[in-house]
Amino acid sequence: KSQLLSHTENFDQFVADRKIPIANQIDLTGHEKAVSCLSVEPAGNRVVTGSYDYSVKLYDFGGMDSRHRSFKSVEAQENHMVVAISHSPSGDRFITATGSAQPKIYDREGKELIKFVRGDMYLRDLSNTKGHTMEVTGAQWHPTEKEVVMTCSLDGSLRIWDLVGESTFGCLVNKHVLKVRGLNGANRLGVTSCCFSPSAMKIIGGAADGSVHIWNERKIYSKADLVLRHPACVESAITSVLMSDNNTLAARSASGHVFIWDIRNPTTAKAPLKIFADLQNDYPTANVAFSPDGSLLCCGTSPITTVRSNAFTKAGAGTNSSSGTSSATQTSTSAPVETEACKSRLYFLEVAGPSTAPCLSIAVAAGATAIMVKWHPTTNQILCTLSSGAVRVLYDPAFSKKGALLSAHKAPKRERDVTDFAAVGEIYNPLALPMYRTDMPGDTKKRKAELKDPYLAKIPEQPASKGPGSRPNNSFFFTKYVMQDRIVDNTRSIDPREALMSVDAETRANPKIFGKAYESTQPNAQLHTLTFEQEQEEFKKRQKKI
Repeated sequence: KSQLLSHTENFDQFVADRKIPIANQIDLTGHEKAVSCLSVEPAGNRVVTGSYDYSVKLYDFGGMDSRHRSFKSVEAQENHMVVAISHSPSGDRFITATGSAQPKIYDREGKELIKFVRGDMYLRDLSNTKGHTMEVTGAQWHPTEKEVVMTCSLDGSLRIWDLVGESTFGCLVNKHVLKVRGLNGANRLGVTSCCFSPSAMKIIGGAADGSVHIWNERKIYSKADLVLRHPACVESAITSVLMSDNNTLAARSASGHVFIWDIRNPTTAKAPLKIFADLQNDYPTANVAFSPDGSLLCCGTSPITTVRSNAFTKAGAGTNSSSGTSSATQTSTSAPVETEACKSRLYFLEVAGPSTAPCLSIAVAAGATAIMVKWHPTTNQILCTLSSGAVRVLYDPAFSKKGALLSAHKAPKRERDVTDFAAVGEIYNPLALPMYRTDMPGDTKKRKAELKDPYLAKIPEQPASKGPGSRPNNSFFFTKYVMQDRIVDNTRSIDPREALMSVDAETRANPKIFGKAYESTQPNAQLHTLTFEQEQEEFKKRQKKI
């Protein structure tokens, strides 16, 4: 069970009405250091996580058991921690961004497909470089285009990449460059986060000075169409930007503030609709996540010792001072309530309405920071990365589907121990010496009769017994065995004339084959009556007479 702050009737009713999946939890393990980022494929079956231990781990809910171990681990870049991961719209690939300047594309099985080119750091104009020149801080896949991704870097640029575009020396070359400029026109204002709008008509980038820059989609990009700033986050980096629809923008600052803007009207958008304070997180990849319906924001914080909000507390739900009854809405903020020592929390914030206090807060882990949060819209499960090296998955069987439900109750297969052995039983050796031989079960008389037959017993051929080359009468040489079935051809020893003359009488008596063909042309047989030797004798006799 997840560590809820209250179990009152109003609390349970509030969670059920908003379909917040916090009833149960599992932990995805495997990382040795803080898990800085994660991404869930659109179907919700696979999770990819990145960590400060330089590894990227792949989890498959359908193939895991209750131990929740990854099925593959890869090192995206040697000695570089992973800072961002994003899946393609179809889930067949994902992009990883590390502390280096070269992001990479992998397939869903963890095989490297594409590596991005590194830019020339000695060129001042970022438009003339083919890639990032400094540390990449974010990566986002296009929401509808399978071959377009976006990255941002501390070199002061956002870059849009075409995965089927030009490459050099096996590395992908950049397509478009979006420059982020400061108030004084500085060219090296680092970009710390980026995202697309759901329709991909807007591109948003968060800067290191606390500003948010928005571009409308076009073929050629110049300066930002809209820049949002607020005094509360001056000189504090924007660690996360996210849009629930094409109008509502949420941004989180390293100062501990979460801002909500309505960017439909550029003239009124510069003033945020809401500002949530006291949401401190010590990690640069801390983010916010919208609920599936877009009515709630969820974010994690570092361990605290007091409750900073007027939300539900562990001692019980907030109490209305006028009626004394439990309330599922906000309560008095006159005094903080002591909580369990050093526990990070997940805060749920209302997007609409005037309240700037969290409507719900739950404890996540003791001594570990809740860094990145993903609220998956398909499975309705909340995934939270922790600085302890685990990924906590919150779900509720009543609201959630698939995902963690597939592996939560699957017992692991029993691993065979090296000390285990199977009983072999009695061993029978019928050809052993009589003193070691044991009778085989079954028909022993029949078996003994078979052993006497050399063929049935498969007794090998006996060696020579009467000197060299001699063998028993029932054996023969291999040559004899080969030649016994060969047909002997004796045609070379037969006289062809004798063979023809032997069938001459039969041919004359029964001229079926050759007789009729020569009746008109050769009425008299033209065959020789004398052999060659007889002709030689006749020739010699005629010579003597002459």
